[in-house]
Amino acid sequence: MVTYDQRKLRYYDTTSGHIIADHIAKNPYSVMRQNPSNAIIALGSSKGVVEWWTPGVGNPQVKIFVGSGVTDIGFHKGYMITASENIKIWDSRTLKVVDTYPLHRKISSIEVSQSGLLSINYGFRMDFFKDVYSSKQTHPYMTYKPKGHINNCRFVPFEDIMGLGTNYGFSSISIPGSGVPFYDTFENNPFETKKQKR
Repeated sequence: MVTYDQRKLRYYDTTSGHIIADHIAKNPYSVMRQNPSNAIIALGSSKGVVEWWTPGVGNPQVKIFVGSGVTDIGFHKGYMITASENIKIWDSRTLKVVDTYPLHRKISSIEVSQSGLLSINYGFRMDFFKDVYSSKQTHPYMTYKPKGHINNCRFVPFEDIMGLGTNYGFSSISIPGSGVPFYDTFENNPFETKKQKR
């Protein structure tokens, strides 16, 4: 488990509760995301800097300037998505920008599904983009306007569903193609038995 508070990045062992690593960040960061494929922690600051941290090293492994203040960060396989004054798709291996999408309004957050669907939360509206890693998208795949303001949102793993937290309460919407129907049972098995778990 990883926590970030007052410029301190702290790694915990979930079995014993002991602190594994304690790193001090030089700048205050407002965004923290974990890359699900390699567990690297990405911290984003209001100065437009994204840093990648690992528990074994006390300094950031990668430091990238992505633009003005970082609003959110997302990961999908070999790509990193950053949101600041625009949305940028980065190749995680070469650290080069693959594509840029301009933003005309301030966004609240971004989310990336297991299949790579990108959702952009404007608060009053959500846009969903498909295949942003392979080709430039001119229009959203889907758009959703809820009743009230969207505070936060998350995709449900292995399902074509997204959960929304609004000022009216919780709601869920169906997003076709967001979940992964074929999963590797040696990695993530939502139907694993007690025998398989052992």
